[in-house]
Amino acid sequence: MANAEDLNPRATMLMYAHPSMHSLARSIVQTCDDYRDGQQLSIPTSNSATQVTPTQSSIYYGYRPSARKVVLKDDIRWDHFADGFPKLFIDNVKDLAGRDVIFIGSFHSPDAIFEQLSVIYAIPRYLARSVIFILPYFPTGTMERVDREGQIATAKTLATLLSNIPLTARGPTQIMLFDLHALQERFYFSDHVIPR
Repeated sequence: MANAEDLNPRATMLMYAHPSMHSLARSIVQTCDDYRDGQQLSIPTSNSATQVTPTQSSIYYGYRPSARKVVLKDDIRWDHFADGFPKLFIDNVKDLAGRDVIFIGSFHSPDAIFEQLSVIYAIPRYLARSVIFILPYFPTGTMERVDREGQIATAKTLATLLSNIPLTARGPTQIMLFDLHALQERFYFSDHVIPR
């Protein structure tokens, strides 16, 4: 017998994460589950954390409870060839077709950047309906400008790489950056992605 997820793929969002971000991904899924079940959540305010239920949040904060379930998938094999280059594989890749996908990344090293870009570029090609790329740290953020001839603004280079993520059925990938050093860095990205 088919489960509800099989009958309505839009009722579930798929979440993938780099191995270094699995703990955060599990925490996000648990918070989403708690919220869907009507449990109180702490929403930080300027003075303290306020406890609210989903109904209260829609009234007081403009948040609307989601009926969508978020499922953490551990279907990416993050292996390496003998020479150190990534040997990546997405198991159950057909699950991506028609689905809204969240990917939580960590650009903590140049090697990690390359392997995650390879995965994030592949997801739209497997017909994901939409992609949200959550990047808690933008490592080149402090190198966003050139003060003297010869310096290289690596923030622009990384933004260009992220801007080339293929379009999904619903349009550009949304990239959520939480540690963007300077506001102008948002404008380093092309129209093929939506930085937030």
